[in-house]
Amino acid sequence: MHVGAKLESADRFQGRSATRYAHFLMSSERYKSVALVTFEKRAEPFAELLRLPRSDFETLVASGAIFETPDQPTLPPGLEDLEGRDIYLIERWREEKGRLRSNLKVMEQRRDVVDTLCEGDLEKLLFGSSDPIASIAKAVKERTHRKDTTRVRYWLLAYLTFGRRELALYPATIKNGRWDRSSLPSDARLGRPPLEDPLPQLRISAELAEKMVKSYSSRVIDGHTSSTAYTSFVRKHFGVTVKSRPIGDMLCQPEGLPFPSKRQYDYAIHKLLKRSEIDELRLGKHRYNNTLSPREGAFSEGVGNVFQAVQLDAAQAPELPIGFLGEIQQLPLQVVRMIDVASGIGLGIGFSLGAERASAYRMAHFCCSISKVKFARLLGLEIDENDWPCVGTPGGAVYDRGPGATIEHADATSTVEMTPSYAPKGKPNVEGSHPKKRARQGPPQVRISNLNPIEMVKREILRQIKDNKSSDAFSRMTPEMIRSEVLPIPNDIYAWLDGRGRSSAGRISFDEAVREWLDPVIFTVSRNGLSYRSAEYRDMGILLRNFREKLPRHCTFNIPGFVLPFCVRYAWIEISGHLVEVERVLPLTDDPTLLFESLQDLEREEVTARMLARRGRKAAAAAELEYQSKHESQIGLSPHDSNSIPRRAVKKRNKQKERALRDTVHS
Repeated sequence: MHVGAKLESADRFQGRSATRYAHFLMSSERYKSVALVTFEKRAEPFAELLRLPRSDFETLVASGAIFETPDQPTLPPGLEDLEGRDIYLIERWREEKGRLRSNLKVMEQRRDVVDTLCEGDLEKLLFGSSDPIASIAKAVKERTHRKDTTRVRYWLLAYLTFGRRELALYPATIKNGRWDRSSLPSDARLGRPPLEDPLPQLRISAELAEKMVKSYSSRVIDGHTSSTAYTSFVRKHFGVTVKSRPIGDMLCQPEGLPFPSKRQYDYAIHKLLKRSEIDELRLGKHRYNNTLSPREGAFSEGVGNVFQAVQLDAAQAPELPIGFLGEIQQLPLQVVRMIDVASGIGLGIGFSLGAERASAYRMAHFCCSISKVKFARLLGLEIDENDWPCVGTPGGAVYDRGPGATIEHADATSTVEMTPSYAPKGKPNVEGSHPKKRARQGPPQVRISNLNPIEMVKREILRQIKDNKSSDAFSRMTPEMIRSEVLPIPNDIYAWLDGRGRSSAGRISFDEAVREWLDPVIFTVSRNGLSYRSAEYRDMGILLRNFREKLPRHCTFNIPGFVLPFCVRYAWIEISGHLVEVERVLPLTDDPTLLFESLQDLEREEVTARMLARRGRKAAAAAELEYQSKHESQIGLSPHDSNSIPRRAVKKRNKQKERALRDTVHS
């Protein structure tokens, strides 16, 4: 048991106290007595001193009649809210609010008074007389010349009970104004009377305040203002109408009954609803979460390995590309990025034209799974292995509820998570990796790039490599990284974590990545070659050549394969369970960029080629007819005006003509 311990007694300390609770103050060996202090809640702070014989007190404690309570306060009643708080910070706040009275100075003045009382024989003051209250009052008047003996007694007992802590003398004003005014039984309106409104005033009950909150919530959530919600409320519940006056119209109740004012309405709303709840109703859940909600921590706090969790999102390139022939391309480039949560490095990138597509997300996974040198070569770009070193499959992926959420994962160990709708904070790592756009005033403009789609793709790959080497990733730096002098960029953080085995990456072969992430298509193969739609492909390997040589003449055969939807220059076909890489070729020597068309371009070309073939057949028929007409008009005979006779008859007739001609010459 310590000084100030809160004790409880069912018999109210043998009937000596009006309450069941008291605080242990002192056990006197000289007077064989124990002093307890009780604090009562009155208009003024009040403390009472109880004295029990020492033997009786110890007997009651041993029998359990007096015992310590589970909660042990460290400050007197009224100051519980100050436990663990910095009173100097509270005082600075009070000074900023313009408070004239300093509670610290009041506390120091009280301590001076109490120290004066404690200078003499304190044990004699508490135990030396039959009436300790009168003894303390006499000492107060003689030593401090104060007349408020009850108040000074409270200071003295509180100071001694709670370990002579100066904070026990702090003015108990922290709870001022926090009492429940609605508990008063009167029906009178609370607060100051209005300055100009002569109408009868209404006191807001708890039931009426709940109705106000309900009406406010139903109106504001639909986009209405607080004024609209108030007028709708008083019109519906109180029948309020408008009264015209020369000095201005006003609201009134036809029968003269009281109704709440606008300030009462707003006060009830702000009292029952938190500021965050009001902002969420006013702005909407999604806008509030995206702009005003407080930060709840970083996503990287929940991971420790690279490839443990990734986030994917698509963003539109700021410019429109030009076509392969120089025309303005009306379809914007969509770029999908895969960002590692632990290091912030870009693990993969995918592309689509026109709209955000699932194929772009699959392309990003394909890029993540294979060597970036190989991936860049498929798009006509040469990079070094050290430029983009990360290869592997992630353990978990976070998508929004767009096309990316529709792709299927063959790996059962990976986890897929979808963020709430319209919530960019659900995947901030990848949202922050998109290139920023600056809002500009004036009429809307469209930026046209001088690059075609494949050139823009190369630019985005180089930009991702640049971001991996330059983005600020200091927020992911651990003390161990700082001691190791790791640069705060994604590339170095990734290399540091991966070099220590802190990786959750899975590895699959290139063929598995092709089968899992690329689009399956059907190729047509014959002895003459390999084609898909209007594109011709060629392979210099022996496997496809042997397969074609085994085909019968004038026979075509369908064979499964895979293509990268954004760029069909390279493709892969299945032959006897093996993937064979084939490359597209042009029928004539031309610009190599024409080989980097997308699957959509190839489909459009096939439609156009069929239309041109139909036109060509019609043009050929027209040319044949024109030829026949001109032949007959210019020559007089049909171009097909001839007779068929046996070849031997022709030879016999020619010999007869030669013989006749020879006879004529010799005669």
